[in-house]
Amino acid sequence: GFGVDGLAATGRVGGAVAGADWQIPGSFLVIGARAGYEWSDVAFSVSPGIFKASIDDGYFVGGRVGAAFGTALPYVVVDYVTVHTSASVGTVSLSAPDLRGWRYGGGVEFRLPKIESGPFTPTIGVEVLYTDFDDKTFGSTKLNVTELTGMVRLNLHLGASSK
Repeated sequence: GFGVDGLAATGRVGGAVAGADWQIPGSFLVIGARAGYEWSDVAFSVSPGIFKASIDDGYFVGGRVGAAFGTALPYVVVDYVTVHTSASVGTVSLSAPDLRGWRYGGGVEFRLPKIESGPFTPTIGVEVLYTDFDDKTFGSTKLNVTELTGMVRLNLHLGASSK
């Protein structure tokens, strides 16, 4: 979910990520670049029906660094994120700003057996990310928006080794 100066929100997030990882030859070190698109139904409301704000969708670019140990890849992530928001007071829609900021976190990915009928190696992983969006000011009110997400990912790696 995300928070605005002490107000918390919850919801679901889905998305698609494309990227590439490179393992440094003779080393366990893995360096990757990634970009993705996310959509969500993450929202909060104040006194239901009076004020509502939500994160609708967004995109990110970033990278990760990890260490390959057998079938496991623990890693850290840094992304630059932009999300589109919506807000309303009662039934009146408000002009809501895009939010931009940096996301930090980490996770671990586990390689699964290679799919025999194709060139893909599946992985499953967990990831926890913290996003600190740039502060927004409305009149004399300054808002600090942050987001903490936890997710499970199922990935298909093209041409990845199953060893």
